[in-house]
Amino acid sequence: MSILSDSHGRIVPNVMEWEVTEYDINKDIKVSDWFHWTGPKIQVKHMNHLFSLYIKSMGRDTVYRVEERKHPNQSALDFINDVFNPDEKVDKLVSVFGEELRQLVYAIGVTPTRTRFTPCLRSNRLQSELKYGARRNAYYSPFI
Repeated sequence: MSILSDSHGRIVPNVMEWEVTEYDINKDIKVSDWFHWTGPKIQVKHMNHLFSLYIKSMGRDTVYRVEERKHPNQSALDFINDVFNPDEKVDKLVSVFGEELRQLVYAIGVTPTRTRFTPCLRSNRLQSELKYGARRNAYYSPFI
């Protein structure tokens, strides 16, 4: 077992306890050196997103940097898993959404069948209208 510590001698917690609090995503666009004197520095906050646009000198190259700052506040292992397995996160969201949809459908009184949803109607008149209306529409199909 090894103990990690920083340059000031403080003990660093176990990697399993690390948390990602902030990170930046950026894109550099090469521009002329003249932009260094005239380029505006812009920060825009829109809902949960913070965007920054500014000129950055990188040796012989000058770039216009577009940057988004994010604050996920999640464990480091979950963050790394989301970066390397983005499909897994989407699959999890789709399954949660599907379960919520099933609960909603159950709550409003619709019973799912294999290929379609059939309403659970209490009125005999509505049931017969649906029954005969569905037959009527089947005979008028343009593909027959």
